[in-house]
Amino acid sequence: MEFLIDGKKVKSEEGKTILEVALENGIEIPHLCWHPALEPYGACRLCLVEVEDNNRKTLVASCTYPVRDGLKVFTNTEKVFQSRRFVIKLLLGNAPDSEKIKKLAKDYEVSLSSSIALFPADNCIRCGLCVRVCRELIKKESIGFIKRGIERIPETPFLEENPECLACGACAYLCPTGRIKILDGEGTRKIELWRRKEKLAVCKNCGKNFVPLKQIEEVKAKIENEELKEFLELCPECRRKILFSKLKKGEMVEQN
Repeated sequence: MEFLIDGKKVKSEEGKTILEVALENGIEIPHLCWHPALEPYGACRLCLVEVEDNNRKTLVASCTYPVRDGLKVFTNTEKVFQSRRFVIKLLLGNAPDSEKIKKLAKDYEVSLSSSIALFPADNCIRCGLCVRVCRELIKKESIGFIKRGIERIPETPFLEENPECLACGACAYLCPTGRIKILDGEGTRKIELWRRKEKLAVCKNCGKNFVPLKQIEEVKAKIENEELKEFLELCPECRRKILFSKLKKGEMVEQN
């Protein structure tokens, strides 16, 4: 199918969203709650664009809006700019310490004095990335949203440490504001926000700590190959060295 983004003709497969196609074609649309590995959520509303249908323009969230033949999309109109600017005022009020939000505020001429806080200024923008990555990719649901309205926030069940959590850090990796922090030291990993503490695995080759032991055990329980299980007990650096060594030996065999 073909449609227009800012007057530029683009092609796409059916089922993709405006944001996906725009990014594929080098057209930047700011976004915070979207990630290619997760289902679209449409929480932050930062990716708003205008679409024209039957000579009528409407603001839509580009991360959830599917493309179709003949669609006209506008990403940089004054209405889009002002709408995003208002969203950033809300985001900055809730996450005033976030470097990513502060950069967006600078780009859209938003000052801290003009920001609006709907939630406590706790550096959480309720984008749901932490909850969704745990549920959709890690398959654990160790955290989830609790309460409603302005008190809604991601948390652990009963506000206690959840032993189901692997302490893998996927939530911290995707958190756009840096609210979720990981502390590795003395053979343990701590995620204080979730009250989580987990022992780190020790590389059987070099003796360094790398990922949580619980995470290694979880993966090993799902595979039968013993050689692969042993391979998982090595840190990434040692794995690369071994793979490179095997590859080099294989190249030497081919040359002979």
